[in-house]
This record gives sequence, C-alpha cells and structure tokens, in this order.
Amino acid sequence: METIYPQTQGINKPFLQPLYIDLQSDDDYKPVGIHLGIRTGINYLLDYFHQLKRIGVNHIAINLRFNMDNIQKTMETLAQKVLVHFHN
Repeated sequence: METIYPQTQGINKPFLQPLYIDLQSDDDYKPVGIHLGIRTGINYLLDYFHQLKRIGVNHIAINLRFNMDNIQKTMETLAQKVLVHFHN
C-alpha cells in the first residue's frame, strides 16, 4: 500500500483520519474495536499511527469521548509518549 500513494497522486494533499480512542493504562493492551475507534495501549497506538503515516495520513483527530480513564491523565500520556514521535 505504501507504493500506491506516490503512484496515484500528482501532489501531496492533506489527509485526515478521525479516531476515537479509549487509552488503557497497560501500554501493551491489545487493540479492541469500539464505536469509530479502538481501545488500546500506547504501544499499539503508536504502531497504528506509524502505519497511518506510511500510507499518507498526515493528520489524526483524536477523540476521547469514549475514554474511560481520567482525560487529563490521558492527554498527558499522549503528549509524553505519542506526540514526541510526530512533532514535525
């Protein structure tokens, strides 16, 4: 799939992926589908985001509506463990 993007697009266009997440405290929690998203640990979330980046997704709209943990704690975890990989 990585090779399809450059072959089919004349110019790089922004592409957005909305995603509901329920981030678990276990970093290795395996992904489980939820409505319009996933319940997962940080390690699988990072892997998923890297896969999206490889296929051309350059914006991810994270929605925490279904997150069961404290929202402030979840946002701090995302900032410390995820955003540092995608800050450019």
